[in-house]
Amino acid sequence: MSGLNTNNAQRRRLNLEQILSGAQYPSMGKRRTAIDGSHAGTFECIFDEGTLHGFIRWLSSPDEPLFWVKGKPGSGKSTLMKVLVTDARTQSALAAANPACLVISHFFWAAGDDMAKNIRGLLCSLIYQLFVGSGGLGEKVPVDEGGAILKPVEEWSERQLHEVLFWALSEYDIPVVIFLDGIDEVDAGDGNAKLLDLIEIFCKTEGTKVCVSSRPGKPFKARLLDKPTLKLEDVTRMEIEAYARSQLARYYADFAPGELNDQATVSRLASHIVNKARGVFLWAALALKGLESGLRSGESISQLTERLDLLEPGDVNALYIAMLKRHTGDEETHLKDAAIVLNTVLAY
Repeated sequence: MSGLNTNNAQRRRLNLEQILSGAQYPSMGKRRTAIDGSHAGTFECIFDEGTLHGFIRWLSSPDEPLFWVKGKPGSGKSTLMKVLVTDARTQSALAAANPACLVISHFFWAAGDDMAKNIRGLLCSLIYQLFVGSGGLGEKVPVDEGGAILKPVEEWSERQLHEVLFWALSEYDIPVVIFLDGIDEVDAGDGNAKLLDLIEIFCKTEGTKVCVSSRPGKPFKARLLDKPTLKLEDVTRMEIEAYARSQLARYYADFAPGELNDQATVSRLASHIVNKARGVFLWAALALKGLESGLRSGESISQLTERLDLLEPGDVNALYIAMLKRHTGDEETHLKDAAIVLNTVLAY
């Protein structure tokens, strides 16, 4: 009997290794890694229990399994989701209801490879994180009567991945919270409805909570409108202003040190950016990059203000095109600016 138990333990270990090696793929986690870390103080209010959106209350509540973060393109949804996944205060809030809890995540990315934007990539990502977590799955990996080793995960159908994922969630020893960013970026071949159906099943799985982020499009309004919701533009004004002030002070220190102590100028430009950004973080980030380019080229404060006046409020696409079309007279600088703009877009 002991020999049989040993053989089963060995097979479980081999099956676990098979699952982990097969579920992992090259682009896993790249989108989350590429997102800029939160600026100091950014999104602090999300952890305030007194705020209307009630995210902290949701984390510790057993009643509602789903929370929706919605926002315009470039409003900072991915940045916020990264903060929520990595900040220790998320785990602390969860501990108020459950001493131990696993937080896992997946960040969809329309600009990535197939696995970065399709449901198969989501399933593999969550399976991998569950099996490397501390939920005791290693000892529960099934071994059939014949002691067969599982076939490679690459050969599993999507249905089989689905079954393994929900088996893992149901067998997990501690509650699981899943953060899904950019669900509106799922591959068109899978579609929004299919992904929302999958999320609905997550929410019906005992011990599982899900926080999703997306643009406020029709498919999501129809399915998520009655859920606890955070409209990102409503809470980003102070964060954008803090970010703008910090960046402008740095720009002046680098390119216009004589005006470093002119707080009135910094305040005026920062307020101008906040008002025109209309809650869209990416708009503010791109506008600030444009001001940095102007300062580097020796433009005056009045010229910088005029540059801001000409920008379309909150329109990321128009701002992006305007910055790429701007000719600095220095081709090398122009190309560097274009690269900075592109990297900024990808980081959000």
